[in-house]
Amino acid sequence: MRPSSCSFVILAAIALTPLVSTVGCAAVSPSRAASAARERERRSLAQHRTLQIARLHDYAERGVFPKNLVPSAVPVHIFKDAFGTRCAVANLVHLDGQSDLVDRMQRERNDVVVADETRGALHDWVLSSGLTNEEVRRVQGLGFFGFENSPPGTVGFDVASPERDRLQEQLRVVEKQLVADTEASLEIATARRLEGSARVAQR
Repeated sequence: MRPSSCSFVILAAIALTPLVSTVGCAAVSPSRAASAARERERRSLAQHRTLQIARLHDYAERGVFPKNLVPSAVPVHIFKDAFGTRCAVANLVHLDGQSDLVDRMQRERNDVVVADETRGALHDWVLSSGLTNEEVRRVQGLGFFGFENSPPGTVGFDVASPERDRLQEQLRVVEKQLVADTEASLEIATARRLEGSARVAQR
């Protein structure tokens, strides 16, 4: 008995089914892989962000800030002062194991505004920090006012210093905002981190 044309059609369909399934999986897999990679990156940044907020809290409560020994009418950025005291952002970089970077910036560009960096080690640190660039700018603040007649060798400010109180309050406000903005900021930080990694891979 000769097989009917209908049998040929059925057999052909069965033969093609694995191919169709394979093609379908190949089309879906990259999307799933990208989604999984994004979720892993987000979890990593979320853990780091939680750590950074705790570190910022400890820094603010300690209340020891860089001293600007040069009288100035406007605040001046000091990444790390002559007594070894780091600003809030420099402290986060230091606690992330990049003390050499902090020391190099102190020597070469001690007035650096980290959020203004568009490439290089500090820019890379921001991308991996769990914070957004805008948040890093708020953490670093506007800088430190100069103090006349500051005793040589003193670290930080006196407990009753209005400037010390101002800086502590500023960081407390920033900390509360970081906590409140966590979900939205992690979406931004994750997207920027992945974009930065893609650019590096294309070099």
